[in-house]
Amino acid sequence: MKRFDFIKTFMRDIKVAAFAPTSRRAIDRMLPYVPKNAQMVVEYGPGDGVITKPLLQRLSAGAQIIVIEQNEDFVRELERIQDSRLCVKQGDALFVAEYLQEAGIKELDVAISGIPFSFLKPTQREHIVAQTHEALSPNGVFIVYQFSPFMLFYLRRWFANVKLRLAWPLFFIMIATKG
Repeated sequence: MKRFDFIKTFMRDIKVAAFAPTSRRAIDRMLPYVPKNAQMVVEYGPGDGVITKPLLQRLSAGAQIIVIEQNEDFVRELERIQDSRLCVKQGDALFVAEYLQEAGIKELDVAISGIPFSFLKPTQREHIVAQTHEALSPNGVFIVYQFSPFMLFYLRRWFANVKLRLAWPLFFIMIATKG
């Protein structure tokens, strides 16, 4: 998706939190925390697929990625990605447990979230983190990237180990591991 199209989508949809895709530097800081042997990955709020595409390159041929996106423009863009490992779901991360059950997925290796948690109510934030924790395998990883580190509070309530990393431009990457 061209930058101008991304900005137009941002202007039309109040739920889109960023006026530009995630920077390559931020993506490069996140990807090492995704195990190369991960088989089941979910991504909340993938936007136009700026992280999804490098994820697909990183993962094995047998891996699967489910992306959950609300915005119709971004869903159409994601559906253009030609990869049989990718499943695009138009919906809300609040219902991740239902989507995984529908797809017959019992466990996730990795969850990645770029959704604007600051736009959500505290109970909704808690619900997404709790559902993600429940869905992850014993050694599963939940990567949250935001413009603020406030999600540390929620992550630390549910996860045994939470790390905070910075990426340029000012971007907070929180890596929560279950085991």
